[in-house]
Amino acid sequence: MSGAELGTPEFAYLLAAVQADQVIGLESRGLFPKSASDRDSTYGQGRRDLEANGWIKKAKGHEDEFELNPILFELVSVIAFPDYVLATIRQGRSQSGLALHYLAEDMTVELAAIDDDRFRIGLVPDRADLWARLADMLQLGNAKTMVRARMGRPSFKKLVDAADKGKKDKAQALLDKAEGNADKASSFIEATKAPIQGHVVLVPVLDGKPGNGRRATVLGKDKSAWIVYTTGSGGKSVGLVNGSADSLNWLLADWLDDFAE
Repeated sequence: MSGAELGTPEFAYLLAAVQADQVIGLESRGLFPKSASDRDSTYGQGRRDLEANGWIKKAKGHEDEFELNPILFELVSVIAFPDYVLATIRQGRSQSGLALHYLAEDMTVELAAIDDDRFRIGLVPDRADLWARLADMLQLGNAKTMVRARMGRPSFKKLVDAADKGKKDKAQALLDKAEGNADKASSFIEATKAPIQGHVVLVPVLDGKPGNGRRATVLGKDKSAWIVYTTGSGGKSVGLVNGSADSLNWLLADWLDDFAE
């Protein structure tokens, strides 16, 4: 993945250059200074740092003109004005983390906060590479067959409650009534007790504002992982799919198709 590592003043200068007033999913961290004096100080430092790091160079044949790296400018433009924002949260005592991806047409840009004052921006080659990166982050393995089930939210709550109380027969009976190939989903009953591995949130951006998004939760990891997500009008149903790289690929692609309609 090609990209750049930027300090806060550099990133702030670039965001001002594309006339952005927000970065969805990211706290400002000084990226949008309020007062005129703070703007002058931040943008001035950002310009100097960008020149020092080779992102702004003198235009060839024009000594008094400068050029901003066009690729970096485009990457920042996608972050500032995306069609979709994809946030992936890895949950765990020693492996927590957040990955932000900004999608616009055929481009996907990854943004990561290295620390309180530095950011990494990079271009993800294609969607297949993105799905693979997320599956690796959430520790999803591969599965030969996709197993899917769908049920109403009340039934799902009853299933989880029965599993939690050790009533496997009752939980299985509820699962058997679900849509899809639920007969192959019995391992989900044990997965309800597994720790949450992470979450995936996909949000459409309409006229610069985040719309109603979709969210999925990953329970467990590797071969025992399951992905739980809301589905149907108003999120009245719950979908289950075995947690594999292919399943995550299918789910995210399905969400994007739904948003595009």
